[in-house]
Amino acid sequence: MSLISSHKYTIRAAALILACVMLTGTVSCKKKDPTASSRPAGEVKTTAESTLSPEASKEAESAEAARQESLARAASEAESVAAEKQAAAEKATPAEKEKVQKDFDAFCDRVFKESLEMNLLTTHFLLEHPENFGIDLSEPAFPDISPTTEEEDRESLEPDLETCRNFNENLLTDEQKLTREMLLDALETDMTAVGLCLYNQPLNPLTGMQNQLPVDISEYRFDTKEDIDISIRYVEMIDEYFDDIISLENDIADAGLAPDDKALDRIIASCDPYFVPAKDNILVTSLPEKLEAFPDLTEQEKQDYVDRMEKAVEENLIPAYKKLSEELEKLKGRGTNHLGLAGFPRGKEYFAYFIASTVATDSTPEELKDRIYQRIQSDYEAISKSYMLDSGIFDRTFDAGAGKEDPKVALDYLKKEIKGHFPDIGDTSYSIKYVPESLKDIMSPAFYFIPALDGTETQNSIYINQDSDGAGNLFVTLAHEGYPGHLYQSVYFRKHGNIPIRYLTTPTGYAEGWGLYSQIYAYRLDDRLKETEKLYLAHSEAASMGIYAYLDLCVNYEGWDIPQVENFLKTEMGITDPSVAEEIFYAMVDDPGNYLMYYTGYLEISDMYNIGREELKDKFSEEEFHRFILDMAGGSFRVIKDEYAEWLKARK
Repeated sequence: MSLISSHKYTIRAAALILACVMLTGTVSCKKKDPTASSRPAGEVKTTAESTLSPEASKEAESAEAARQESLARAASEAESVAAEKQAAAEKATPAEKEKVQKDFDAFCDRVFKESLEMNLLTTHFLLEHPENFGIDLSEPAFPDISPTTEEEDRESLEPDLETCRNFNENLLTDEQKLTREMLLDALETDMTAVGLCLYNQPLNPLTGMQNQLPVDISEYRFDTKEDIDISIRYVEMIDEYFDDIISLENDIADAGLAPDDKALDRIIASCDPYFVPAKDNILVTSLPEKLEAFPDLTEQEKQDYVDRMEKAVEENLIPAYKKLSEELEKLKGRGTNHLGLAGFPRGKEYFAYFIASTVATDSTPEELKDRIYQRIQSDYEAISKSYMLDSGIFDRTFDAGAGKEDPKVALDYLKKEIKGHFPDIGDTSYSIKYVPESLKDIMSPAFYFIPALDGTETQNSIYINQDSDGAGNLFVTLAHEGYPGHLYQSVYFRKHGNIPIRYLTTPTGYAEGWGLYSQIYAYRLDDRLKETEKLYLAHSEAASMGIYAYLDLCVNYEGWDIPQVENFLKTEMGITDPSVAEEIFYAMVDDPGNYLMYYTGYLEISDMYNIGREELKDKFSEEEFHRFILDMAGGSFRVIKDEYAEWLKARK
């Protein structure tokens, strides 16, 4: 329910609707000497150093003392409130307890309904029967993306935050207690972002709204014939929606937050693939197959629908993209920040919020930077170990999934091999689709659409971008999107939890962290790889993603420029090509935090895995650990790690 995600009090659930594999590949861990020292090199520091004057030191000490006093006061107040709630719970009758539980469910249902009503297109993906939630989807409408003031942000968040806090957790069921913690954590985190809505840039070259919207509409589920009409009407309305986006981009520019000219050029270039003839647009080419689900339609009726869609693309979508490109051209010269988010006045503040809400870690940005760096070094040590065990490993060419190049063969194999390591979810259906040739350069290497939370499981769709340089090895890509990744994750949640409000509170870092964890785990499952090869491939991929995440944080929080990125790659990786540093730098500027949320989610899950193995030893069960992580859908890692401490304690 991120306030920032759509400039309104709305939802985080988009992470579960369209989950993507990240684009990597520029950095190869093979370039580092396996016998080299793993100490930080040269001028690259993992923590900031500063020298304060005596006056500044005194001010800092005074500020810290005031902070500690405030924390102590807050802790005391929290203890008092907890005591009052406990006393009230002890006096409560069974009827009073039941009423509180019903009131909490009603509160969650209301928040769920109000949030989804702000984005009807997303709601159609999440709900097959919106009428059961009191939501009407008969009239299509894009979300309101007009910027909000700090006062409006507070007014939209504070009432629900106060209501959530006031529920006596001692009177709730165990499941409700956990849901309350997840929702409370999300609301409190969003309160730190009031007044920052303009820092969320909806457009970027790879994962921006302008890239994803046509694909989203092409996947609009057809439950009835009316849905066919609605999908066409959404296309007919795109030009109006893009006018709202243009207005927002001007508001962003007026606030001094416009992208610089190079960034604008990259966004404008991402619009070009949608200038293909209307008949070749994905919205038109994908429609005939979807219409086959209605056998009572005549061939002429089917053709009429296709003609209407083609007309909407020609008269509304293509002009909308042309106008967007032209209006973005007019913004050139207004963007003066040539760095990442840290180069904007409150950019670091916004990125810290992003780390807390979307990445969802309990680490501060400074702590997270150190954690990532240390894990990269640990992965290099493992790579060195594989080299010492098999000195020819760097000279061989091998990939996971050899002999399983067919997507269905690979998915069936993965589904079979995860048994005993992950909880069983039974059989489920899915379809494999391919990104059209015209969109290959602007779409992610792969992505997954989930079925509605209240419907059948027949709508699992995995898109593969066959021509993407970042698609990498198809076997591990399908592990990320399929088994045991997003498809498996989604089906598990539907069967073993399916609490609607948790769809809204699920951070992208949790969802994509699981995807990357599954992707890296898949190397263990390939029966054609030697153990040293599994070790090498898994740690190489983890280190590569770690480097991108580390640079993401350095560019967008610490304010690194291209020379600093170049220096890091040279001293740490032995990469001396300046164009590589430039490419990575702009990737971080274009989509701040995207690499960080994938990797940090993986880091949190793998750290918990390692802690569990160390503390429980022979009592540790991979299957039960994975069940625990899956049962935590909806929570930040702040909530999850508190629950994990109790989970470990119960098993010692």
